[in-house]
Amino acid sequence: VNVRQLKEAKTNLTDGQNTKVTGDGSKNNPYKVNVEGDLNKITSITNNEGDGKLEFKGDQVVNVAGDNTIKLDGKTGDITGLTNKTLDSADFATKG
Repeated sequence: VNVRQLKEAKTNLTDGQNTKVTGDGSKNNPYKVNVEGDLNKITSITNNEGDGKLEFKGDQVVNVAGDNTIKLDGKTGDITGLTNKTLDSADFATKG
């Protein structure tokens, strides 16, 4: 491999799931990788181990996983797993 071959060699980036690649990798037109629209086929989002996690379980259910997991059920409208079950406010669960 000589210097000319190294200069001519390019990394090839292609579109992936939920991403779009633009640019040609040159100095004047560098590669850009962008997230496109709605994310599909995502099963969870987490930052660091132990920081909590959003889990997309299918059938319109999202779990907020952690020490006390909360289940948000978009089909039934139920939120389960809450620890603050006794609230004194007269308008609790009536706003929104």
